[in-house]
Order: sequence, then C-alpha cells, then structure tokens
Amino acid sequence: MEILVTSVSPNQLMAGKIMGNLSVGLTQLVIWIIFTLIAINILPKFIPMGEPPQIPASYILLLVVTFLPAFVMICALMAAVGATVTEASEGQQVMGIFTLPLYLPYMLIGVLMENPNSPLAVGLSLFPLTAPMTISIRAGFAVVPAWQLVLSVGILVASAAGALWFAGRAFRLGMLRYGQRLRWKEVFSQGRGG
Repeated sequence: MEILVTSVSPNQLMAGKIMGNLSVGLTQLVIWIIFTLIAINILPKFIPMGEPPQIPASYILLLVVTFLPAFVMICALMAAVGATVTEASEGQQVMGIFTLPLYLPYMLIGVLMENPNSPLAVGLSLFPLTAPMTISIRAGFAVVPAWQLVLSVGILVASAAGALWFAGRAFRLGMLRYGQRLRWKEVFSQGRGG
C-alpha cells in the first residue's frame, strides 16, 4: 500500500478507484442489457406479447450521454465520502444526501409525465443529481428542447470533473489526517489544491 500511495498522486489513485467502480457498474449494465435483449427475443416465442417496443437510437444515445457523466460524478462523490469519514456507518449516513435526490424523479414521475416541460421538470433536468432520470422521463413523453439537453449535459460533465477534483483533494487531505474525520468544509478551505 505504501508503494502505491507514494508512486501515484492522490488524484491518479482516486481516478483509478473511480474508473474501477465505473467499470463494475458498466459491466452490470451490459449484462442487464444482454439479458433484456435475450428476453425480448425469446419470450415472444413462448408467450404471445405482440410487437416488442421500439426504442429510437437517439433515445439510447441521450441515455448514454446523460448517464455516463452522472455515474462518474456519483462514483467520485462516493469516493470523496469514503475519504472523509473514519467509520463505514458515517459514510452510509452521508450517502443519503446523494442518493435521495437520485430517486426524486421517481417520486415525481406522475407530475413529470403529465407536464414534461414544466418549470419543475426543467429545473430537475438541470440539477446534476436529478438530471439523468428527469431527462430520460421527459424525453419519453415530450420533445426536450435542444438547449436544455446541451445545458444539462454540460452541467453534468462539469459536475463530474468537479467531483473528481473534490475526491482527489479529499483523499489527499484524508491521508494526512489518518484516523481523524475530515470535514467537507476543510476540503474546500485548505487553500487551492490540484
């Protein structure tokens, strides 16, 4: 462990950890997609279901473009939480701050389906933690204006980059304070760091 910590920068170490987490998540996603495609092709032979749903390629591209930076952002925030706490139970408590907004579009799905271009829907589309689910719901029921898609993806990419920076900074400061809890305020207030 000492060789690893002294051989790479904290940002590189956290980026590697996040890439590993991202790889595991994407592997799960690919497996789910493969089994879904198999089920869509095999089930109609045994159960009459009619025509399988047609999903446009543009919708799948939209999902990839919004979910990938959001997943990187969430992985980085989880890594930052792990670097700032000393006990696993503390990390689980803090994770609620990030996971609750992820489910907010599900809780508001009726409102989003009924009025997909409302100010609430637009606001949720621009907030990084709710954007991927909100955009996917909205795109299923209405045409989302291009400027909102571009702005949402831009905010997601910037948030992912910021979360990566924050995770690296939290890890670097956390290494210096081994065994002591690192407060988020300290991560931001310790001067500028790369």
